Amino acid sequence: MFSVVKPMYRWSLTISIAFFVFFASVIVVDAQETSGIASPAAGAALSGVVTVEGMAAHPTFRKWQADLMLGGDPGRATFLAWGEKPVAQLNRLFVWDTAAYPNGSHVLRLRVVHSNLNYDEYFTPVTIDNPEAPAGPAPAPAGAPEEDAALPAKAEAAPVVFRTDAPADGKRWIEVDVANQRLTAWQGDVPVFQTTVSTGKPGWHTVPGTFAIYRKYEETRMRGTGYD
Repeated sequence: MFSVVKPMYRWSLTISIAFFVFFASVIVVDAQETSGIASPAAGAALSGVVTVEGMAAHPTFRKWQADLMLGGDPGRATFLAWGEKPVAQLNRLFVWDTAAYPNGSHVLRLRVVHSNLNYDEYFTPVTIDNPEAPAGPAPAPAGAPEEDAALPAKAEAAPVVFRTDAPADGKRWIEVDVANQRLTAWQGDVPVFQTTVSTGKPGWHTVPGTFAIYRKYEETRMRGTGYD
């Protein structure tokens, strides 16, 4: 009877060890899969056209967006690219022409937005160094407060046109991003202008959808029940 039990014990022990090794391996691989920018590496010096690679995924994924914080200042964040499909494995996110941006020390920011409008952020410091390009703004001082993206832009802040290479015959359209409180004007597939906005509060919320502009004013007074 002993001779029968002993082989069974060894077989059971072998299966247990194999089971443990298999699942230990799975856990390690799964732990390495996280959102963020993998390339370019942190601290890299960039010039010309650069391919940005990484991952952007979440269980309640809504979209991802990449920005360049000029001088590392969140108040000078410049839109680069976005996507509505999760990138669950290391892959190309977008191709970026650094020559359209000033030289200097900046920070790439990848924002992964959830369906509940919360988001995760991932930061990669980089240096742009293109020949004969103008220098960018100085890095933001340590401890400088980040501007609240939900607040409207300051009255004295001038609009920033950050792209001038749009096709002349490109269709013009405006995107209002309620999640990030930001407006982007497009000409073709080139974002030519971006600014902070303050959309409707609860009870007067900004309705999602596609709309046509039917009237334009340089400025006007907006009044209604309970607001002016």
